[in-house]
Amino acid sequence: MYNKNGFLDDGLLINSADSIIILYRQGPAFDWQFIPFTKIGTWSIGNLYVDDLQKGEYTIGVCDDTFVGMNEIRNHGGSGLHIFPNPSNGKFNIDTNQPGYLNFFDISGNLLASCLVDNPAQTFTWDTSHLDEGTFLVEFQSLNHETIASQKLVLVKN
Repeated sequence: MYNKNGFLDDGLLINSADSIIILYRQGPAFDWQFIPFTKIGTWSIGNLYVDDLQKGEYTIGVCDDTFVGMNEIRNHGGSGLHIFPNPSNGKFNIDTNQPGYLNFFDISGNLLASCLVDNPAQTFTWDTSHLDEGTFLVEFQSLNHETIASQKLVLVKN
């Protein structure tokens, strides 16, 4: 449960642009990763549910809409963004259903790369061989820079 007016949560959520997230890691030797969850409630009070609870460490965090890009992460089929394979060990293939911009962020919200997709019939490949493994976010924007979709990417190097 989270509560903006609660004793421990009173500094976590500032306004309705903040999105609460759950992060997981197997232990201190591993990086924190975003995990899927269900939120029931408003931006300021509610409950979070993890369907596939694993042994390890969990924490909650907050991202504002400049990082997440929308009130919820949209990774369903109608979002205009299809990424495969995900997780990947080096290259992500990305299909879009319209022209636009792809922006790639690290888990801290730092912009890593940006590119124009002018031919949606062609698959775009993002090569991550120069990056350390971890969780990243791709944001797809229309040509007039409106956010259409965002999705997490998981890079695992063997």
